[in-house]
Formats: sequence, C-alpha cells, structure tokens
Amino acid sequence: MSNLKFIFRADRTNVGDWWCPPWRYFPFRPAMIGDIVDSKFKINETDILLVGGGGLGNDFFRPHLNRIKESNANVSILWGAGVDADVTPGSVVSNEKLDLYGDYFDFFDEVGIRVSSVPQRFQYVPCASCMNNLLFKYRALKPIARVGVYNHKRVPLMGSNNPNGLAVLDNSGDNFEEKLKFL
Repeated sequence: MSNLKFIFRADRTNVGDWWCPPWRYFPFRPAMIGDIVDSKFKINETDILLVGGGGLGNDFFRPHLNRIKESNANVSILWGAGVDADVTPGSVVSNEKLDLYGDYFDFFDEVGIRVSSVPQRFQYVPCASCMNNLLFKYRALKPIARVGVYNHKRVPLMGSNNPNGLAVLDNSGDNFEEKLKFL
C-alpha cells in the first residue's frame, strides 16, 4: 500500500472545503484520505502527506496542524491552502504591520498557498478546485444579475438586511454547480 495520504477538511456542508483536495482532479495512486479534524486518522513517520486546500491557516485549525507537525511524517506538502489574518473589526490595517501568514505552515517541507501577496512568502499555488471541469461550462455564460453577494456560511458579508434586494447565496452544501451558476 502507498504511504501517500491526503488530508483536507472533509466537510460536505462547505462546498469550498469539499471540492478543494487535489486528489479529486489529478490521477494520484490510491492512497488514504483523511479529514484534518479527525484525530483518529493515523499519520506515520514514513508517510508522504498532501494537505489542503481550504482555509487552514487560522487558529481553529492550529491544533490539527500541530498534530500533523508532531507526526514527523517523511514528507509534508501543503497545496493551495488559504490563511485568514486576524484583524480586529474596525481596525486600520497597514501592509507594513499585517502578518498575513502567521506561522501556521512553517513546518511543511513544501508550501503552496492560494494567497497572492507582496512580498510573496510562500509559493503561490491556486486551490485545486480551479481544475473542476464545471468551470469550463460556465466561463462563457453571461451573468444574469449584475451584482450578487456570495457569503461564507459562518461569516456573512450581508445578512438578512438587504435593502437593495441583491441576489445572495452562501457556500453551504456540496453543490459546486449551484455555486457556479450563481457566480
């Protein structure tokens, strides 16, 4: 059996998390697949880990990233993961003082991150979901609405107060095509 293991946030209630892992789009050899929050998913010192994508760079995932770090896997690769800078609401952010990346991914052997910045601390690698064939289907279609709001299900940009009647959808569920139709 292969020592290659894939770890991602296996959450069918979040379309981005569900469709982000590279094994969905590239022909890797059979391997074990685990959810990053599953503490029972065994990681050995001989394993080659491919972790990501998803927004793994935040304090919620720190204990799970630490578990991966402490496993001393043979090789650990991060692919297309995101980070969420901790910014206090209402605060002024300047590029000179904002640590966009934190230390979440410092232990990985190779880091490919979906965040583009200047300076670029890690190699830019888009989320593997950009390889989804449905993107080809919808890229040539003209939008129906001029403006829409696409919310994160737990951190909405716009809640129930929608005085202009804008189209609103969030990332809940696993229906990638539904989200592309909206976007």
